Amino acid sequence: MKSIINFKKIAENYKIVAVHLVSTTILFIFVNLFLLGVVQAVKFSKHWREYLGPIHNNYLMDNAETMLRLYPGFAISELDKMSSEYDKRSMEYAPFSLYREKAMAGTYVNISSHGFRQNGPAANPWPPQEDSLAVFVFGGSTTFGYGAPDAFTITAYLEKDLRERVLDKKIFVYNFGRGGFFSSQEREVFISLLLEGIVPDIAVFIDGTNEFMDFAVNNEPDYARELQGFFRGEYQSFNYYVRSLVQMLPAYQACYFLKEWVTNRSELEPRGDYAKDAELCIRRFYRNTVLIEAIAKTTDTKTLFVWQPVPEYKYDLRYLGLSLEIPYSRRTEGYRIFGKKFNKGINFSDFLWLADMQQGLKEPLYMDGMHYGPQMNHKIASAITRTLLERRMI
Repeated sequence: MKSIINFKKIAENYKIVAVHLVSTTILFIFVNLFLLGVVQAVKFSKHWREYLGPIHNNYLMDNAETMLRLYPGFAISELDKMSSEYDKRSMEYAPFSLYREKAMAGTYVNISSHGFRQNGPAANPWPPQEDSLAVFVFGGSTTFGYGAPDAFTITAYLEKDLRERVLDKKIFVYNFGRGGFFSSQEREVFISLLLEGIVPDIAVFIDGTNEFMDFAVNNEPDYARELQGFFRGEYQSFNYYVRSLVQMLPAYQACYFLKEWVTNRSELEPRGDYAKDAELCIRRFYRNTVLIEAIAKTTDTKTLFVWQPVPEYKYDLRYLGLSLEIPYSRRTEGYRIFGKKFNKGINFSDFLWLADMQQGLKEPLYMDGMHYGPQMNHKIASAITRTLLERRMI
């Protein structure tokens, strides 16, 4: 009796399927190995590291030429040590504002467990002494001083300048700058400190560059989407683990780099929605200043709101030292719009416009497309010092 099942035919089909499956697997592995080399080359390229800024490993040493120009008294070994300390930075949870830089101790980067960056190896007294004048400075990574040693930040220079100009007071300046922070988060940190009974004599808020970030448009802190995903249970689902594995593949990362490159090139010209978003961000900033000022008055705290400089606004980009062209971003449009508003007159009682302080300066002031070198940090601190004294806030 002839068998109904044709085992020979099944074996032939199995061989065909197996050959195709093995060939596809080998091709998949080969393509990913090839793209792994491409991805690594991109990751270590000057263009990509400039695009990321000081959030990736060895950023400072990748830009050793720029750093040596900004810090002429530093040796390569010192810059290398500072770079390694920045690589060790990490974030931790913080009430209301969502996150903050985690406490750490180093030679160049020291962060107190109380949430502020130190102006040197020795931390200022906490809580502030009653017989001293306490100045709290709030802001983002530029205020924190990404890429700068403790003693070369805006707050360190501000403390030094004030102590030299005001001899009859003990002055301590506290750096509450945190990466990615904008005015809404700074407001919450300020209120949280007041609720703890920690009241500064002066509160300075340095804003501008982060007001127009993608997350800030919706008035959400950075990492808010990750927290939303946690509450939706995304990190416990099977799809999340599959997606995480896929994102580890060099093929996926290569597509991501390509998308970022295309996006970067397409944003060299303004987009129609930038003006609308920028107006929204400026209105929110103004409302935050009104709220902060009203709350500060209840504790007799004097406030100063500083609008900071960015490289694409009235700065000679030939001195920026970047191989990448800065894209026309929401921030670019926001500064253009806010500049016009300022020139027409702004109804801010405690406002300091520093956006165009770099106009006409022919010198390197930035370490990347956002963060300042020590020269600019000192210029900003000096401008704040002059303003505080001229307005008799001290």
